[in-house]
Amino acid sequence: MVYAPTVHDPAAATSRRERSVGFHARFRYTEALKGFAATLSDEQVRVLRADRDVAEVHPVRRLTATGVVALSAHETVPTGVRRIEAATSTTARQASSVNVAVIDSGVDLDHPDLNVSDGHNCVTSEPGPSDDANGHGTHVAGTIAARNNGAGVVGVAPDTKIVAVKVLDASGQGGEDQVICGIDWVTSTRTDADADNDIAVANMSLGFTDDSAVSSCARDPLRRAICASTSSGVTYVVAAGNDASAFDSTSTPDLPAAYPEVLAVTAIADSDGRAGGLGATTCDGQSDDHPASFSNFAASTDGQAHTIAAPGDCILSTYRGGAYARLSGTSMAAPHVTATITLCLGEAGADGPCTALTPAQIVQTMRADARERLTIDSVFGYLPDPASPNPLYGPLTWARLGPDTRAPNVTLDQPITGTVTTNPTPAFTGTAGAAFGDLATVTVDVFAGNDVSGSALRVLTTTRAADGRWSVAPVSPLADGTYSARARQSDTSGNQATSPTSTFTINSATTSGTLTRRRARPPPRSHPHRP
Repeated sequence: MVYAPTVHDPAAATSRRERSVGFHARFRYTEALKGFAATLSDEQVRVLRADRDVAEVHPVRRLTATGVVALSAHETVPTGVRRIEAATSTTARQASSVNVAVIDSGVDLDHPDLNVSDGHNCVTSEPGPSDDANGHGTHVAGTIAARNNGAGVVGVAPDTKIVAVKVLDASGQGGEDQVICGIDWVTSTRTDADADNDIAVANMSLGFTDDSAVSSCARDPLRRAICASTSSGVTYVVAAGNDASAFDSTSTPDLPAAYPEVLAVTAIADSDGRAGGLGATTCDGQSDDHPASFSNFAASTDGQAHTIAAPGDCILSTYRGGAYARLSGTSMAAPHVTATITLCLGEAGADGPCTALTPAQIVQTMRADARERLTIDSVFGYLPDPASPNPLYGPLTWARLGPDTRAPNVTLDQPITGTVTTNPTPAFTGTAGAAFGDLATVTVDVFAGNDVSGSALRVLTTTRAADGRWSVAPVSPLADGTYSARARQSDTSGNQATSPTSTFTINSATTSGTLTRRRARPPPRSHPHRP
């Protein structure tokens, strides 16, 4: 129901009609339009349509979210996939348009629920990177991209192309050299002449504990390989580890999770695919919607800056031999994030909001999206762990739908409207958004007079400081007169914010205060010297 434009207080108007007509409003609208939504009888509709303050009464139309398709009959949606809102009991996402590498024990190349191709085998001389006797890599692949085909389970990004890269043997073990071999091969897809084989995201649900601090890209071969690969455009998602300790420890870090170039993934337990901690314990006794007891975490600010959380306990997914199994670990959490990144890069043949971003920017986009989801629904995340506060595990990943439409927040604080100044080069100051994707550059448009619809007389640019403050002044003086100014800021997704306009006057003849002439003091008298 929509009110007529003459209704100035729609909330109060709705309350009056609830009492007089006898309904309960499900939603009240006061900004985008004035009105409400409610379940109404035919008689109530008749009464409201006869109301002179009611413009229209419309039936509710059903909408389907763009980017999802119907879930196939007999398809199982794992709890983790539901928990990050990548699927529901009736819908699932579509295939990403990018290739994703699973650097692991290999992948079952014949599994009917996977779209998987040969990548590279760094363990044996056999040509195929098959998951011969372990199942770990196949499980990871299913969480990322199990098909929506009416059998088995559905992944976060169903039917996305998985490229198998085998670096672990049948016992799930492998050397650093084998891992570097896999990273090197993945990087080669970005530098050859075939653009179709480019790998955009790599999942590494593996790691080891080192007995020394994290070394630089120049000194650590594994980190150097990852640094070079991220520079080529590959985003790396890495399991944080399962020792219930700090993966970013200064003395015994878990690698490669501790490298700042990767997105480290911690694990939460979820038994019902829903927020709120109302489910039973998981299959191995973990509390619903709490950090998993085995999960590593970030202990430092630097570690937290590249950490995110995802479901990782009792996760149902594909397994070797065409089978399915439940496994637990941060290894199971990481592919939820990997798949979310692939959707952000592109889905159903269309570019996504991450398409033009660097790996470092993608890492921060994932974290920003996860934090933004909490502003929509504060219980979306997980419950506190008394032994280790939630932020150490990172925000819960979110498979958001649609492009980034968040505009930066920019203000023009000085000069305020109505200011009269004698300074022909006044300072313009304000604040600018410093969230991920917000560009540091701020532009100030200065117009002659009160009209800002035409071309700016001056265009000033500056860079915001770390605290978000900015300041800029014209180099050459402005003539006496009235001016209008506004500040602008953009982000990497093309969203732009403009501050309210400030109108001020320059008048060089104006004094800043009233001067009072002081009467001159008489000269001191001389006194004759008395002996």
